[in-house]
Amino acid sequence: MQSNEAPLQVTRSDLQRYGRTALDLLENVDQVVQHRTADRGYAAGSTRDITATKKALDVARTFGPIESKLLADKVNHTLHIVKQGVELGTHIAELYKNASGLEILNNQQTRSGGFSSEAERVEFYKKNQTMAHVTRFVAAYYILWELSTYHTDAVNSVSVPDFDMPRLDYSNRAGSLRSLIYFYVESLERLTEKTPEAFVKLTRVYFEKVLEDIKSVQSTIMFAEPFTERSYQLEGSEFTIHGFTAETRDESAKVEFTRTSFDTIVGNREAKHEARRMVFRVCCYDPIMQRNPFRELTGSFQNVRLGHGVPGTGKSLQIAATATLFHDICTMIGIPFDYHPLGGTVISTYQGGSAERMHAWFRKFNDPKRIVYGAIDDAEQVLQDRTMQQGVSAGVREVISQFLTGTEGAGAVYIQRGSSVIETFTNLPEQIDPAVLSRHQARFPINGARRWEDFLDQDRLWWKHFRDAVPEFTANMTDPTDYEYMSLQAELVSLSQSLEHYDAPKHSTMRDIFDRVLKQHAVTEFKFFAVLAASVQKEFDGFSSREVRNIQSAVSARMVDFDPPDEWMEKPEVFFRRDYEQKRAMLKDLMHQNMGTLKMQDVWVQETSRYLDAFATIAEKQFRREVEAEKKRIRVQLKAHTELKQEKTEL
Repeated sequence: MQSNEAPLQVTRSDLQRYGRTALDLLENVDQVVQHRTADRGYAAGSTRDITATKKALDVARTFGPIESKLLADKVNHTLHIVKQGVELGTHIAELYKNASGLEILNNQQTRSGGFSSEAERVEFYKKNQTMAHVTRFVAAYYILWELSTYHTDAVNSVSVPDFDMPRLDYSNRAGSLRSLIYFYVESLERLTEKTPEAFVKLTRVYFEKVLEDIKSVQSTIMFAEPFTERSYQLEGSEFTIHGFTAETRDESAKVEFTRTSFDTIVGNREAKHEARRMVFRVCCYDPIMQRNPFRELTGSFQNVRLGHGVPGTGKSLQIAATATLFHDICTMIGIPFDYHPLGGTVISTYQGGSAERMHAWFRKFNDPKRIVYGAIDDAEQVLQDRTMQQGVSAGVREVISQFLTGTEGAGAVYIQRGSSVIETFTNLPEQIDPAVLSRHQARFPINGARRWEDFLDQDRLWWKHFRDAVPEFTANMTDPTDYEYMSLQAELVSLSQSLEHYDAPKHSTMRDIFDRVLKQHAVTEFKFFAVLAASVQKEFDGFSSREVRNIQSAVSARMVDFDPPDEWMEKPEVFFRRDYEQKRAMLKDLMHQNMGTLKMQDVWVQETSRYLDAFATIAEKQFRREVEAEKKRIRVQLKAHTELKQEKTEL
């Protein structure tokens, strides 16, 4: 289990003390290997152990112009990374040695010449093995992490022959490093294509195989806790170590997305409004204080949100527009921003692989220095209901388990900070796992164009290019006289504009429950909402205290449903670049101004009604799916019964 504490910082000066050791290995490394021989005194075809030597620098010089005695730039850079990897691996292994008690055991063996018990001898042997694993894991991981984004186009175009990974020595740290570098150089010698790009590619392939080799024996590594329960970060770098979990460099900050403006999206006014509000609130995060004043002002923060609607209503556009707005504001105020979508390859065919990938995806959100927008599109594919009759794969179950712990628990630090947000989008919310659904504090429909004015505006976004470029093409078309283009797509000032008539649920079952409770209690009574929640729970088993908390979070969000002054967005020094307490005071003033127009019972009823409608709609779809499945099962039984009767008659 990994610690939630801040990673231990590894400084460049920490590594300098191992520079000579690393350079010596590259200049001259020995390894005892088996040698086939027919020499006098040995049987033909037999083998014997010999000490062989490899010189990495000499081999590296062959990957470049023959007339040059200097290393090619790509080769030189790669060897420098390998050297740094050896230094880092040696240093982290030394930290393990001290933290695990291996240093004490080593001193005991040196001074007394042995151990007082067999258990101590075994512990000494196993901890030396683990230190060797730590050494080569950290070295290989760092090398691969650094090279995974180095001249990727040129390097990826090169093919290198596959090879079997030799058995590396992991009896101790020194032996592990010698065999690691020896067989690395040997693999370089065997390459027929002596280009700098091939040198880089082979280096990547070799150290990938090293990591795969460690993964295959990871379950057998003993006394690993002093390493796995701590995290490490290299000074001045994003490279971090979290146990034996290796990731190639996370390029999520560079994930490309199509720049989209909310102004070009037709319909979905509430979804667009809430997205704008959410982006502004998250961007108020203070990376120095590692707090968000909005969370302090409202007591909650909607970090996990669900957008749902039928295909073709604008969910992908919503993601792109949200990412664009995040990027632009973060660029303006000078806070690093990462667009961090969940990749389609999160489901692994290996046991535990999906959980590992999902855990790695969540780790990005806990970076206190940046704002992260995580998007999960087509969420029903990876967060599928575990109760479905046909069952779900082990990989999906692993992803769901990590989602539940990643969105609520000790490890979800970003929720307390208010520095990041996760939005999931689906066409089939009823197929999302119920436990996953309940984690979403906000659920908003994405219904796309719903009125003729919406479709008119959608058409205009298409044909206006023709009117601008070739006006004669549209000369015979006339504009409407009863509607101004895009007027219904204008931004909402607040959700009250769209919710002013939403004074009760619209879903028939929820409306019946609401009306029954309303006959007993007025909406100005606190008891009304308590009785309403209990009544809904009797009708819908899945309704729980978490649903009530989600409604409370929505009400809190309405308290801060206000537009920031234009000056704040135009001049970041007016608000965003002030210190935390100043920002908090300015937001508090705006909140009080906004609350002056609100009545608690009105907002509470509106948000409760919205949430209950969404909850009932999803539950109803799930029920209909179960009904259809049961009907199919009965039809199959009836058909089977009929055919059996017919077969008996024929007999």
